[in-house]
Amino acid sequence: MRNLITALIIAIAIVPLKAQVISITKKTGSHNYRDDMQFAESSDSAFKIMSFLLSSPEFRTAISALRFPHSSYCRGYGNRGSIDGTDILTVLYRRQADSLKLVIEDSSDALGNTFAGSDSTTAFYKPIYNDMCHLPFSVALAVNLCHEYMHRLGYCHQHKPHEHTYRTPPTGDKCTDEKYDPDAYSRDVAYRVGWIAYDILNTLYKEQKLFPAAMGK
Repeated sequence: MRNLITALIIAIAIVPLKAQVISITKKTGSHNYRDDMQFAESSDSAFKIMSFLLSSPEFRTAISALRFPHSSYCRGYGNRGSIDGTDILTVLYRRQADSLKLVIEDSSDALGNTFAGSDSTTAFYKPIYNDMCHLPFSVALAVNLCHEYMHRLGYCHQHKPHEHTYRTPPTGDKCTDEKYDPDAYSRDVAYRVGWIAYDILNTLYKEQKLFPAAMGK
């Protein structure tokens, strides 16, 4: 009987997470640093891809497996103790629908910028393109938006990630060689979510499975 009760408790805890779907859209008032229809279309697609990714079973499975020694919450948003993936998913799916004002600017020393709790995010075209130049800009922007959305939810970097280590042996192709910060990867929620988004979307794009699924086709 005790085993049955334990199984039921686990099932009740897991089912809501499996059932969650989140839709994040671009707010009216968003703008690009250049008046370009292609940019507008890319950013619209990026939000669809982002929503698809954050609602996908692949994302939920990857996040569920995470265990962080510290929560990396921004000040005033949560405790500083350990946190696991179920906690992150609970925070993420608290809103079934959300929207962000997106500002696309030319360049910076970061891919994007979002203040804790803000519904406005800035993406920097050249760093995003140069960092993921093997992907269409809409996909690369979606990766960045997934990362930045964690800041909206109250997760902050405890230090600026210093990407000095190759994740896989380098090939000499600047578009696909991947440098990362191992410490941030294991301790920083927003940073790790960005990499999870990249890994899933990059795989789906290479397998030509991304756009029909992301666009609901």
